Amino acid sequence: MKNFYLLFFAVFFLSACSDAKLVEISGKTMGTTYTVKVIAPKKYSKDKDLKTEIDKILKKINSAMSIYDKSSEISVFNKLEKNVYMKISSEFLSVLVLGQKIYNMTNGAWDGTVGHLVNLWGFGNQKNKFEIPSQFEINEKLALTGFDKIVILADEMKIKKNINNIFLDLGSIAKGFGVDFVSDFLKDEGFSDFMVEIGGEVYVSGQNIKKEKWKIGINVPDSSAGLEDVISIINISDKGVATSGTYRNFFKTHEKIYSHIIDPKTGRPVNNSLLSVTVISGSCTFADGLATGMLVMGADKAIELCNGIENTECMTIENQNGFKVRYSRGFKKFVNMGID
Repeated sequence: MKNFYLLFFAVFFLSACSDAKLVEISGKTMGTTYTVKVIAPKKYSKDKDLKTEIDKILKKINSAMSIYDKSSEISVFNKLEKNVYMKISSEFLSVLVLGQKIYNMTNGAWDGTVGHLVNLWGFGNQKNKFEIPSQFEINEKLALTGFDKIVILADEMKIKKNINNIFLDLGSIAKGFGVDFVSDFLKDEGFSDFMVEIGGEVYVSGQNIKKEKWKIGINVPDSSAGLEDVISIINISDKGVATSGTYRNFFKTHEKIYSHIIDPKTGRPVNNSLLSVTVISGSCTFADGLATGMLVMGADKAIELCNGIENTECMTIENQNGFKVRYSRGFKKFVNMGID
């Protein structure tokens, strides 16, 4: 009888899988790449139409939040004089409102106005000099930093700045928003099983083609590691995942490493033992911004903060004569102990 049940399960499983197919779509957006995997009915034949719609969505988000597009909403805002209100799109507003929440939640560790400082240290859209700026130069840019200098009138969909020359850059949260926006589109189209990834930020819904939870790898936090080199694999469903790290984009001088992640309080690259922070939450946008803020805060404060946020977990990896991995209270339940 036992063998009968095993055979029945195998036949049922194969039959269930045969009714569906994996549709894979990929492309370029936001200065990086994206991948979408959708479990669709076997007879589904609108793969090209789906890609066209996804590309339209991502182009729309880019036209709102790309600092490299001179006509984007964010570029127009950055050129705006102080105390002049600007009407904005619902997409731009959504990111700003959530950014404001993360800014307050992290006590300013996440700040979307550090763009001048990022450029000063050579990590921005200017020619990278990778030179250590003077304290005078840092102080000049710090005076132009602070997300609290942006006024958001959500009901009227308008924003303004309290000082001139503030530079808003939402690169640390925009990819997560793109992931969520595409995910919402797929749900509206009737799909319940899918994965959306932009530049490493991910949202997964339902199950994969094997009728299992989706498996997401967390990269080894080392500059020499390839994308296939993972330190951990997590099993998740209906969650967003984002990782922020200091190990990919940095420069080294006089034996000291300077990361592209800037501490908004000091105006300098973060100076703690953290190599990466991975956040799991219901929203990839939230996970994306929070991971950056936590990287600035350091492991102790990051885990303490995460333990107080509902439906959110984190994993930190520190450089402590090797990798030191720590988890928030509920993260470990997602970890796949047998990496495969």
